[in-house]
Amino acid sequence: MRTLLAAVALLLLVAPGCGDDTTSTPDLSVPKDMTVVHDLKTYFCGAALSCGTACFTGTADQMTCAAACAAGLSPTSGAKFQALVGCIFAACSVDGGDVTIECAAPKIMQGGACFAQAGACQSDK
Repeated sequence: MRTLLAAVALLLLVAPGCGDDTTSTPDLSVPKDMTVVHDLKTYFCGAALSCGTACFTGTADQMTCAAACAAGLSPTSGAKFQALVGCIFAACSVDGGDVTIECAAPKIMQGGACFAQAGACQSDK
């Protein structure tokens, strides 16, 4: 039994494996350039929607806030977001005034006036 254990221990010491190379670079080194490929950096309408929701909770200038949320969207995603925001403002703004979250939230739910626009925005990829 001792001989078997000694043989296994010796085999583990001399067998090729991690840490036995003579190179000075780590085995799992990665290049310094960690940039993300374009399609992973794209900002979609669904992400802007969560940002836009915050615009209806006491923001001083809701239109500026919504425009900031839309910044960086692709033209297609931007159009979907603008359609949704436009629908909410048309349904909830009185005389061009602010929109409350209490008015906006039901408009994007099923059966609400802006449900189709919200669905298009949420499914945008």
